Amino acid sequence: TVSLGESQSIEDRRTLLANRALAYMRWKDIYGALPDCELALTPEYTTATSPKTITAKCHFRRAKIRLIMTMYEEALEDYRIFERLQQETGGQVADTDREVLDEITKALRKPVLEKVELIRAVQVGFLAVNVG
Repeated sequence: TVSLGESQSIEDRRTLLANRALAYMRWKDIYGALPDCELALTPEYTTATSPKTITAKCHFRRAKIRLIMTMYEEALEDYRIFERLQQETGGQVADTDREVLDEITKALRKPVLEKVELIRAVQVGFLAVNVG
């Protein structure tokens, strides 16, 4: 593992967290990626003077993670922050990025019962694996 050493600047450590989160996501490890995104977005690492491009990337990555975790409202909030930061920096929102918004929007439209059933199924599966 890579250490977030004190000799590195806050921005270097923040960039490392953002990049490591991306690496975890590419390996389909959302549980490794989420803490890195969240830490990179804490006030300790993200200040008013922090580059908005890294902040935008972290919000986008966390939106994707939260979508997978069925945290749709939170995913939408992160996506909206990502969009705003992209506009503020003159960056473009790619079509592939917009697909994430489409997935979030579609998930939010699903009947609540389906979401509850999915969560219940995951919990039952988790209990079966850990108890059995």
